[in-house]
Amino acid sequence: MKKKLFTLALLFTACLINAHSCPDKQYPQLKDLGIYDLCGKSQNHLQHDSDIIQISNSNTDDNIYVDGFYYHRLNDYEVEVTGSKQKEGAITIPDKIIYDFVFFYDVVAIGHDAFHGCSGLTSINIPNSVTSIGDDAFHGCSGLTAIEIPNSVTSIREGAFSWCTSLTSINIPNSVKSIGRSAFFGCSGLTSINIPNGVMSIEENTFSNCSGLESVTIPSSVTSIGNRAFDECTGLTSITISSGVTIIGVGAFHSCSGLTSINIPNSVTIIEFGAFSDCSGLTSINIPNSVIIIRANVFKNCNNLGNVTNLSRTPQIISSDVFEIYGTLHVLPGCGEAYRAAEVWKNFTIVEDATDGIGDILNDNKEPFIIGIYDLSGKKHNQLQPGTNIIRMEDGTMRKIIRK
Repeated sequence: MKKKLFTLALLFTACLINAHSCPDKQYPQLKDLGIYDLCGKSQNHLQHDSDIIQISNSNTDDNIYVDGFYYHRLNDYEVEVTGSKQKEGAITIPDKIIYDFVFFYDVVAIGHDAFHGCSGLTSINIPNSVTSIGDDAFHGCSGLTAIEIPNSVTSIREGAFSWCTSLTSINIPNSVKSIGRSAFFGCSGLTSINIPNGVMSIEENTFSNCSGLESVTIPSSVTSIGNRAFDECTGLTSITISSGVTIIGVGAFHSCSGLTSINIPNSVTIIEFGAFSDCSGLTSINIPNSVIIIRANVFKNCNNLGNVTNLSRTPQIISSDVFEIYGTLHVLPGCGEAYRAAEVWKNFTIVEDATDGIGDILNDNKEPFIIGIYDLSGKKHNQLQPGTNIIRMEDGTMRKIIRK
């Protein structure tokens, strides 16, 4: 029986060889082609119909190589770029590849470490088929000066462009919904960045050590600014935080020595440890009445912070190491007594000249006093809300204010 099967196998091989009498021309993509006679002796070309062809390909399993790029097969239709033979100059990534003249794949991702350390890379063209840029994909590409991210990309992962020190600008399309931690860490040449409205959070160290960054606008979709997100962005002079952010993380703006003032939006409830520590250029800060918790060392070594405005009617409980110096504290009219009795706050020179805008809208003389702000459902708020507000005055009258 075994002998019969062996004979059939030889006959089948012979039929294949007769059908493809010139395999090296028929299959040029098979680089390592071996031809042997039945005794196992290697031949340079076919000698007899009974010769056996041994085919070997450098591409194994799901890792393939096509036209200068290395890929990993994600499924039967899609691949991610995992590397390139070219390590310098300008590179264009294809949107599709054909493998073995038969298999067609869409290039949908740039894999982790794909171009890691390619310091000679100056520009790269990413096709509109790519949806994800992987961890450390361009880490250390110090020669990369600019990059255009197509509007097909939805995620930029951890460390994707970290230490791209020559990168001066980058346009992030609105399609991007997540930016991983340390994504632009150490991009010291970056002067501006647009964060698309759709990103939910600025992750840990995302823009840390971007010392050339001058201005940033955080959109209303962002709810949290992560730990050390803008740590040591020493060139940052302007930052706009839109309403929506509820937490400013640990050391979020540590050592942003170029910042002179910052307006914290009315949505923030927690300012974490050392959030603005070592901001030596900071001269004024506005704390909205939404802030409940101010952690230790928030303004440590802010030696020029001479003016603090706190719009909370009830002083927050804070530790003695929150502020480095005690300058002038601006509070709402009628709140001075509470602050003079509160630990730490009492160390300031307290002036009752702050305004939350409500009194000015209602009555230039600020009389009668407001005792309640409500929305149309009857829910009470401590500040004006977008839309229609019902204001209850101390004399029993009600007023309507529409805030755009």
